[in-house]
Amino acid sequence: MIGGLLDDRVTESLSSVPGLSHIPILGALFKSRDVIKTKTELLVMVTPEAAYPLSAADPKPLPYMPKPFLPQPAAVSGQKPIAGANDKTAVEAPVRVAK
Repeated sequence: MIGGLLDDRVTESLSSVPGLSHIPILGALFKSRDVIKTKTELLVMVTPEAAYPLSAADPKPLPYMPKPFLPQPAAVSGQKPIAGANDKTAVEAPVRVAK
């Protein structure tokens, strides 16, 4: 599926030196005219991908992250790493045992 949006603009600006631009014949030397034409095109291309529904008993999938989203703090002594779906650097809170 491809969608597009076109934008064509023409901008004209006139500038002149006050007083001198009103002199007959020589006034044209003190005037300027600029015309700017712009064309912009925005394309949106979508690639469809088949998705299958999950049953109620299936665990909810986590999004795949090729790199960790936020840097994890260095492991503090007494903490164990958790095995996450995509990130092996997550840290679990320390377990305290009453003596």
